[in-house]
Amino acid sequence: LKYQAKPVTPGTPIQIQADINKIALFNNFEYTFDHWFDFQPRDLHFFTLLGVGAALKTADITALTLAGQARQTHSSSLVSFAWQLGLGARYQIAPHFLLDLSYRYADLDAVKFGPVDAVKPYDGLAFKAKTLRSVGGFLGITYKL
Repeated sequence: LKYQAKPVTPGTPIQIQADINKIALFNNFEYTFDHWFDFQPRDLHFFTLLGVGAALKTADITALTLAGQARQTHSSSLVSFAWQLGLGARYQIAPHFLLDLSYRYADLDAVKFGPVDAVKPYDGLAFKAKTLRSVGGFLGITYKL
């Protein structure tokens, strides 16, 4: 998070500490590709997925003064639309179990936190990020009926 205060006076918050957490629940739609290559093992399956769902974002924000004392603290939570795209491969290691390796990109929408009861703009601090994204690789086990 980025914050600037001008002019700096003894009561002006000059440092922001923020702890932002996110939890997302997706309903995934998956397409598994048939064997494309002759050399592809029978137990290896490639797939792509699209997920839509909801994201819960929580934040604990503290604004500190020049002296290092807490000037303002605020906690809030926000539920918003979320989506993800993914690519991966599964390899069958037992009759009903597959080893799953995938890469996923998740977009958890905009993040906006701050006091909602502020009467004037200078009564409280507000923070906004245009997007909150998550990317990464996943390794897991899939059970197939």
